[in-house]
Amino acid sequence: MWASRTIMLEVNRYVENISQDVKEVQSLQMSDHEDSLYKEIKAWLGAQDDNNMNSGRYEQNLVDRHSGSGEWLLSHPSFQQWLNTNDTDTGGGMQSNLWLKGPPGTGKSFLCSTAIDKVSKEEVCCLYYFHRFDDQSGTGSDVGTRAAALLVDQLFHHFWRQDKKVATSVSAYIKTVQKTVKSITEVARLILKHGHQHQQGVVHLFVFLDGLDENKDPQSRGTREVMGMFDGFEAEVPILLKVWISSRPTNFLNKCLENWPVINVEEGGKTDVEEFLKSALQELQNDEDMIDWAQEIEGKPLHDWVLAKLQTRARGNFLFARLMVSQLKDVAITVDDIIEFVKSSLPTDLTQIYGRIFDQYQLVQHKYLGLLFSLLAFARRPLHYEEIREAMTLALSDPSKGGLDPRKVPNIKGMFAPLIETQTDPNEPGNPLCRLCHSTVQEFLTTSPGILRIQISPAKVGDLCLRYLSQERYSKLWELPSGDQHEPLSLFSDDVVNTQHHAFLPYCAKYWDRHLEDLSPTPDLYRSVCSFLRSSNFQTLLQAQSLFVTHQFTFLKKLAYRRVFPRWFAQDPKNAENPRLSELFGHEGYKRAIEYRHFMYEWGYLLERATCLNATPGKCFDEHFRGEVDRCLSGLLGPTHFMNGMTERYPSFMLTREPFEYDKGKQTVIAEAVFSDAFQFMIVSSPSRDSSDVHFDVWDLSQSEPPQLVSTRLDPTATTTSSSSSSSSSNDFISNIPFSYEALGNNLNMKLLLDRQATGPIDIGGVQKQQQDGKDQDQLEPALSTDFANRGDIIVVASRNVHKSRRPKKSTAKKTKPTSRPIHPIYPDSDLSDDADDYDDDGYSSTSTDDDNSADETCSEGSTDFESDESSDAEITVDESSSSESEVEDCDDSDDESKPKPPKKAQPKREALVLTNQPDDEDEEADFSLKGEATLTPPPSQGTSRPTWPGQPNRVRDPKRDRISSTVSVCRLTPDKKKIRLFHYEKHGIPAMLYHSPPALHPTHPLVIWPLGGGGEVLFADFGEKTYFVRAMMPTTRNTRHICMKVKFSSCGGYVHFASLEARLVVNTSGGGRRRKGKVEDKDGEIAVSLFVTTHRLSSRKMTRSPPRLVHKVKLGLGQFAGLSLARLPFTFTWTDGYLYMSGSGTRLSLFRVGLFRPTGGDGEVPVVMVPRLSVMLPLSAPNREVHYLPGLKGGRGVVLLGSYDKKNRHVSLSHRKGSREMLVRAMRRGMGDVVGKTEMMWYACPPAVIFVDEERDLGGWMPVANDGGGGEGGDGEEGMGVVADAKDRLRDGKLTRRIEAFNWQDDMDLEGICEMCNAPLAYSAD
Repeated sequence: MWASRTIMLEVNRYVENISQDVKEVQSLQMSDHEDSLYKEIKAWLGAQDDNNMNSGRYEQNLVDRHSGSGEWLLSHPSFQQWLNTNDTDTGGGMQSNLWLKGPPGTGKSFLCSTAIDKVSKEEVCCLYYFHRFDDQSGTGSDVGTRAAALLVDQLFHHFWRQDKKVATSVSAYIKTVQKTVKSITEVARLILKHGHQHQQGVVHLFVFLDGLDENKDPQSRGTREVMGMFDGFEAEVPILLKVWISSRPTNFLNKCLENWPVINVEEGGKTDVEEFLKSALQELQNDEDMIDWAQEIEGKPLHDWVLAKLQTRARGNFLFARLMVSQLKDVAITVDDIIEFVKSSLPTDLTQIYGRIFDQYQLVQHKYLGLLFSLLAFARRPLHYEEIREAMTLALSDPSKGGLDPRKVPNIKGMFAPLIETQTDPNEPGNPLCRLCHSTVQEFLTTSPGILRIQISPAKVGDLCLRYLSQERYSKLWELPSGDQHEPLSLFSDDVVNTQHHAFLPYCAKYWDRHLEDLSPTPDLYRSVCSFLRSSNFQTLLQAQSLFVTHQFTFLKKLAYRRVFPRWFAQDPKNAENPRLSELFGHEGYKRAIEYRHFMYEWGYLLERATCLNATPGKCFDEHFRGEVDRCLSGLLGPTHFMNGMTERYPSFMLTREPFEYDKGKQTVIAEAVFSDAFQFMIVSSPSRDSSDVHFDVWDLSQSEPPQLVSTRLDPTATTTSSSSSSSSSNDFISNIPFSYEALGNNLNMKLLLDRQATGPIDIGGVQKQQQDGKDQDQLEPALSTDFANRGDIIVVASRNVHKSRRPKKSTAKKTKPTSRPIHPIYPDSDLSDDADDYDDDGYSSTSTDDDNSADETCSEGSTDFESDESSDAEITVDESSSSESEVEDCDDSDDESKPKPPKKAQPKREALVLTNQPDDEDEEADFSLKGEATLTPPPSQGTSRPTWPGQPNRVRDPKRDRISSTVSVCRLTPDKKKIRLFHYEKHGIPAMLYHSPPALHPTHPLVIWPLGGGGEVLFADFGEKTYFVRAMMPTTRNTRHICMKVKFSSCGGYVHFASLEARLVVNTSGGGRRRKGKVEDKDGEIAVSLFVTTHRLSSRKMTRSPPRLVHKVKLGLGQFAGLSLARLPFTFTWTDGYLYMSGSGTRLSLFRVGLFRPTGGDGEVPVVMVPRLSVMLPLSAPNREVHYLPGLKGGRGVVLLGSYDKKNRHVSLSHRKGSREMLVRAMRRGMGDVVGKTEMMWYACPPAVIFVDEERDLGGWMPVANDGGGGEGGDGEEGMGVVADAKDRLRDGKLTRRIEAFNWQDDMDLEGICEMCNAPLAYSAD
């Protein structure tokens, strides 16, 4: 008994210890999480440096203030009333204001620090902001944003110390917004709201604003925003707000603060100044013990006489008193000197005293002082000591020798007093900040630039910046260390550059253009700037800006970036301030600005992400490339771009035969095609939208660099009405191209043009069927897509149309308008009808007289191989020719020549259609198929039994939409350009559209394979024997459908490969999605996209009659997306003998190499899907272009081909769901799909471009795909990336399935039961 009790006690203690350990671990984890959120919020505010300067100014004021000064303020009635105002009578929601005003130099900042010191000792929240006159790095809203961020940073720190949970709500908000005054104000509201809930009472908030008058634009928007930042909070949060403003009186502030209580510094500060002068004279008397201060002057002792004179002249001005005492110490050698100074040399104001200080400098010092005060007076921010030394060394060095002369390094510390003071920088303790002692010194230097023999001018700083950046040492990019990319890079690291040699670089990189605005534009200066921009030094400047200048490349509102050139240089010729200068240089500056803007649109995003701004170590949101500006491929910018010749990591070129005019270009790309076997690329374009000319350009990409324009031709059919006159030249042009219709894919525009040149008109379908016998019949709309394939003189034409049913007159369905647009006539002398007269009689014979098709369907039982048919239900066979769903009689195609033919009616001339976007019907089909119900349910019975495919998704099997009609014809071209039709097939009622799925021709046998529709049906046609059969390639899951299906025969002809792009709707019901009538309504639904690749072996004996056998399959999950374009798919495919290369559109080369055969070496040992090890970054327009990869160049090189860009007409899109910043960052790190909004996209069209890469050096070789999807079939987790290869259980078999007879429970069940009570048959219900 006692033993068991002892054991139980031990177990209890053990459990308690474990529980305590778990609590400690959870507490540590929570603490780490809260610390991480704190750092994240502080990083978003970005006010740490400003706060360091701000707190340093406050602490320095407390140290430098005269002992006992400011006591009058603390006892002042107005201050006491402002300080002691409470919320007893108001219940909170009250604001109290106080304005401390006075002229410059009266000690307002010191008094502000005294008041802050008093208030901060109370249990209240105290925020303060000291505006610095010498920090003019921003104007307008920039000043307001920095000041607001600084104040909210203090507010957050105050409440975070009380309750760390305040970071949770703030962190959730900042992930979805950019930093503006409005968003910062909202953060303040969230913090105060949480603080009120934590304190359970009124929040006492003190806000001190000092020196608002020292802003260069005191009436700016930023000043107004800071002053009213906390207004209106009391309506939601009980807050007692007390605002202090200390400044000199200005017209703007007098108007804004006219109703505020005022404390005048001149009246109350006289006592402090008098006490300061007494103390200063006492120190002087103690130091100068040889002077008899007891001598009487004008009836008073010398000490009292001097003190009275100084107090009278000072008039309560601390700065003036301090400078007078300083000068008195310099002349206090004898009593006569003191008397003479007080009687005749005592200054009357600050201007006079500053002039006397400069008069005391020796002439030999003037050249140094001119540079020193020019830098300090006109710099955009306080400069460090080393920055000043390096700038002055460059100015003193001989320009002809280049670089810095070490013998010219000046010793400038002895020239600081009394007008220059230093302040310790916490980030660089050994490199103090240097600044003028007061704003009045800056005002004096601005109004008296000639006070020295060397002019004090802002032009000196601008000249120094341009000269510094143009040094020879910056003509090459820095080779930066490849350390951990999550660690911030410092310019002053020992392994990068040396402080003494590059101290002035960060400042010049940020402010060089601002200082050049201070210079008067001259022809020589204009040439210097142009020369600098065309030099390699400008690329090094971009490298420095990406590393050390925050928001240099940030996209702003209304398609704007930060201005980077002087206004006089980049001025618009229409609004030029100096027309003569613009005319002299041909508006080169304006052109450079336009070209730089194009560079920013393409590569600004990459430079902006060069430095990780996340404060949490090891958790960088953005994958960045520190200082790797050579990743910004300048060749893609165009041959005439001023940055075209800069260093780039991979050779790149824009494919254009005319100079690219950027936003003024009018060229319109109609279509383009890749001939991967010959490494050639064809572009069909028109000079403008209104032009009737069509240009065919063929580029040879087989050479490493640059691409060669091997042929170009103007389409004569577009400029003449006679087709016969241009036949020869057109056909000669086409014969010089390694032409393959299959390479054109789904580009109807190009195929129509090439078809017209090469063969004359070919019917591609799309004519409407007329009413017959007075009954409304179904209609065929114009072709949604037309695909071609050819092998020598054999051409296959396949088209898909919408099969619309006539709707009732009272239907409320909205009418849809086609989005296609006509261009110049392609068939001016003929119609698009497909009459039998167009074909030789001996070339067309049908063995079927009761349907449209010119061939017989076979049941594929000719093979002696028992397993040749891949259907899992091989014992069930259905003759598809007996099906009632697709056969429609076509009288025009009858074989019977004895039947009289009706006279041929004249047809109107037809125009080719440029399908800039898919027609509305196509978009509806995509929306229905991809964003339907989350749970698939069988459709209601239609009362008929229909043959179906085993396991076919119900939404594909019997959708409630219009059906697709597919037509394919095989023709042979004779030497005299006549067409002999060999095979014709039509199928109606296909339930789902398939996009960009051309037919494939066997390299030697008369076999055509063509995917029919999104349900997976595939046509196998023997155009020699005029037979066919249909099998289905089932999607990998029941709720998945095909988007496109590519077919490729192996070069040996023994295998056929299928590559299917699949889509599946993923609905997030856990986030509060509502169910309504069986449907899930959730805006957060996404489309999971995957690639399914299969390889089938063809029968060696009966290749055209026996279905191929599955030998290999692989599924690759590509991720989850909010949507994708169908007119131009964001995925491209390139086939080789052993691999399929699939690439997706995005800012990173998203390339996958999929093995077409099962790898050797055992299951799972050799990866089937590989990706490059290294990242290749693409321009920002790449997500809206087609991205091709062509492998196989000599030396293991490949070609990355970027299709044309056109935001309006040829737009590629793979969009991500909008959400938190982490979601967007994950998308950016994956690099696939759109990463910016439509407002950040270029509005003008851009030609195609190519990039040459080395697979080993640039891509780093190949590595397996990381399964980061978190499980599922092919990676359907959070990011959806994953691979499943040759799996039997995790995905459906991938076999080509035959059609079987569907089971109907009403007609196929014949069961009876005997009821014991009524002895009657018992019928089974559908349920």
